[in-house]
Amino acid sequence: MCVFTVTATLADKKAIDTSPAEDLKAYQDFFFKRFQGLPLEEYANGVYAIDKVARDSWQAIEEIPPYEPMIDEGEDMWNTPFANGKSYGSCLTRTPRSARK
Repeated sequence: MCVFTVTATLADKKAIDTSPAEDLKAYQDFFFKRFQGLPLEEYANGVYAIDKVARDSWQAIEEIPPYEPMIDEGEDMWNTPFANGKSYGSCLTRTPRSARK
């Protein structure tokens, strides 16, 4: 519904009538008005920024992440050689840790 409202607000103008900066300002102004008092950096948390129950659940899951066993499995796969003697680690130029950068 929020996107529809923003789209409707911008619909009276053609894309060529506004600059990217004007579009960004209109979009941000809409959400800053909709979620007054929410700091800009909290928008990166998505729904967790506005839903306390969801945020509490997310933070509780992060204390003991359910995906940790898959990380260990991935490390085993990364280091296990294929039939030709090579592994993911020898085929790819970056390690998993450097790939995150």
